[in-house]
Amino acid sequence: METAASIIAFVQITTEIAKCVIKTKKLWDQAQELPEDIQALILRLQCHQPIFDAMQQQLQHDDSLCSVQNDSLVRTNLDCCQMSLKTLQSTADDLISQLNAKKGLKRKLAAVKLALGKDGLDRLKNRLSESIELLKLSIMAWDIMYNIVSTKSEIIQKIRVGDKAGVLELFNSRQASPFDKDQNGQSLLFHAANSKNFELCQLFLSLGLKDALLERVGESGQGALGPPVFKPNRDHPEADWMKIVELFHSYMDEPESSMLLRLFDYQRECDYGDEYVNIFRQRFLPKFYTGPLRYRLEAFRLASFHSQSPETLLGLLAENRQVTSFDVSRSSHEKVSLVHSVALALGIRFADEVLPFKRGWAMWTLACYSEGWSLLVKQVTTVASPEDLHSIESVQPWDVYSVPVWKGTPLVSVIGGALCYMSPDISFFHWDKVFQESIRQWVLDLQESGVDLAIYGQREAITLKEQMRGALDADAIESSRHSIRDSLPTAAISLAFKRGQRADRSKWNKNHWVPIRLLELKTGPTPSDWRIIWAPEFEWMACQFWEMIEKEDIVMPGSWVDI
Repeated sequence: METAASIIAFVQITTEIAKCVIKTKKLWDQAQELPEDIQALILRLQCHQPIFDAMQQQLQHDDSLCSVQNDSLVRTNLDCCQMSLKTLQSTADDLISQLNAKKGLKRKLAAVKLALGKDGLDRLKNRLSESIELLKLSIMAWDIMYNIVSTKSEIIQKIRVGDKAGVLELFNSRQASPFDKDQNGQSLLFHAANSKNFELCQLFLSLGLKDALLERVGESGQGALGPPVFKPNRDHPEADWMKIVELFHSYMDEPESSMLLRLFDYQRECDYGDEYVNIFRQRFLPKFYTGPLRYRLEAFRLASFHSQSPETLLGLLAENRQVTSFDVSRSSHEKVSLVHSVALALGIRFADEVLPFKRGWAMWTLACYSEGWSLLVKQVTTVASPEDLHSIESVQPWDVYSVPVWKGTPLVSVIGGALCYMSPDISFFHWDKVFQESIRQWVLDLQESGVDLAIYGQREAITLKEQMRGALDADAIESSRHSIRDSLPTAAISLAFKRGQRADRSKWNKNHWVPIRLLELKTGPTPSDWRIIWAPEFEWMACQFWEMIEKEDIVMPGSWVDI
């Protein structure tokens, strides 16, 4: 009842607004010599009249609006219209009073110089501007209100049963619009796809719902592309589903690079093999393996942070899931190194393995690390050259990680990956053990790939000392705050931080990043010889301070001594 009353009041107000606009237009016709900026404002005001006429007609002929559940939008629209009407009436009355004060020739002269002085002109200008802004807000609120329908509404019910004639009848009678959305934000195209109705999908796309294909709705980020990915049989999808896939694909002209990011909209924690990622790739990226290698390298890099299976990464690189020396060397040249990607992937997963927290009996499948991740490292490093193993590049994490963009060799990416997993909420007490064990696992995998650790270590130690001490320090954090990162879809965030204890990460400020400084790398011919010397940067700064304070002056023998 309250909504219906609001709509009745809205009908009355739209009528009054239209009258006020007409009245203001007539006054403008009598005052053609007004300043140009005020004339422009009145002309803009006049342009709103047909919009309100159309809104009034919709309200008078559309009974379905009386069933709108979210009547707060109607009331908001009503309030905006009331304020705008009040401003318009005040402005029009003020203009009329100034004109009526004169008669005959003097009246025309008053129309030419309507506002008596600068203050009057400014006041008139401000009132007209305010009125126009309120009308804009009113129209925006109207658009939102008119396009939201319940999932139990007649239009959605007809879509679910596949009643195309009924849908068209609702459109023709203006009881529904192709651009309606349900209270969750899902489009009519989504409901048609969810009902596996090819003809309705075709109809809605022909009516202009192309943009709905790429919408991300709600926490799951699932739009119209979701049903053809999640609902069909994974191995043997029905023909109707594949027709819908082909239809959707024919309307999509999104750049390949943008579609790569959409792969990760379809990761789910319960999907241990990331199968939905592969299904999306098969159905909506048919040229994935024939396109530029760089796109696959970028997908490999992004997936290395949080994918649940090493097979997912291999599937993003090559159809046969093999890694070649060309792939590795080309990736180093493109600065999207596969060696860096597997290094950070190992660092993230092995950090979870080192931490002492125990999982519950039902959490055994949530283990991040498995032998497959070490096998992936070996598969890549076996065909890598020494230059690939020591390549220096910048690595940019997803936006959910409290870690800066770092620049270094793959060894630094192992540390960066471990830091991604721990920072900022895992206790500082565990960090050193995680860093040391992760590095030793990395060099163990290299050793089993045929790498001479003594030679490899010498070069790494020199490079770290000369170029990489500040890879993760405060300066790196400061520069990273100005970089634009890819946003990890909400549904995939739980994959990045699996442990139950990580649920309270929200209490940490998103800007709470811990700077660390890499001081020295100790190496040797066996993994047990390897150790990274590091310190939180605030401790490093304190150490430098006390060394400066406590430094003793060296006294030259035979020199004068001040007493």
